[in-house]
Amino acid sequence: MSEIRVNTFRAEDGISAPSFPNGIQVTGVVTATSLASSVPHLNVGNNIQLGAAGVATATSFVGPLTGTASLASNLTGTPNITVGTVIATTGTFSGNVSIGGTLTYEDVVNVDSVGIVTAREGVFIPDTKELKLGNTAGSPDLKLYSTGTNGWVYTPQSGADLYMGTDAGEVYIQTGTGGNDVGVKVNSGGSVDLYFNNSPKLSTSNTGISVTGAVAATGSITDDKGDVRKIIMKTNGTNNYNLILSDVGKAIHSSADVVVPNSVFSAGDAVTLINSAGSNMAVQQGSGVTMYNSADGATGNRTLSGKGMATVYFVDASTCYITGSGLT
Repeated sequence: MSEIRVNTFRAEDGISAPSFPNGIQVTGVVTATSLASSVPHLNVGNNIQLGAAGVATATSFVGPLTGTASLASNLTGTPNITVGTVIATTGTFSGNVSIGGTLTYEDVVNVDSVGIVTAREGVFIPDTKELKLGNTAGSPDLKLYSTGTNGWVYTPQSGADLYMGTDAGEVYIQTGTGGNDVGVKVNSGGSVDLYFNNSPKLSTSNTGISVTGAVAATGSITDDKGDVRKIIMKTNGTNNYNLILSDVGKAIHSSADVVVPNSVFSAGDAVTLINSAGSNMAVQQGSGVTMYNSADGATGNRTLSGKGMATVYFVDASTCYITGSGLT
């Protein structure tokens, strides 16, 4: 092989740069500060082109790449690419995508996930926007939303729509077309009201309940004394008996004398006395008690004959009336 060693190549005129119509092959290193504008690129082997504009085109790159990329297409392989802003029309990822900051969907109408979406810090939905569950977006089975003042849960049921939510500090369960029928109303710090056809029928209070209309029961109705349809009987033996507060509404079945005490009962209380013996039984008014015989208005102790029955009715804690059969 022959060698030519020169410092400078010039054209035939001795001034301009030479030209190589048939090309030139270099097996060593070529150093150039620029390429003529008429030369679009230099071929390096079969896979690399060095362009006059500073662009390198290759089928593959090995090693780290640095600098600024203005255009990238058909990038393959497994290198890590660190960039500032990525602008693209579409993107497909076969593996995981990690976002270190905030992922903002300002211009995205729908986000379609074929798996499970996990929101570790919760989900925020602005006022008047809805969280829709089931069926389709246009006709969901369930909606959750806030009007900005009140929160609601809504499910359509073909004329029997169900609404559950708050309004002015009150909690409602409503039904009917558009939820226009109130079923339950919970007042903040107050009553719970049950409705029939938008009309309140039962309301709770700190003392019990109030019912508007009749109360129908198929079974027994009881209170702290028992079945309200019955007069509960309390049996006393042969010892004298002092009436007590729990005797109100009951029939005392006794063969011994009965004492009516003072400051035990209140207005409206009543107790029935039944003499179970064949002999007389005394009904004594206790100290401080005024007991009127309704037959003649007399006061004092009464006598109830054998098998007789009488009722004592109180108008206050120390005044009562007594009436009955066999009473003297």
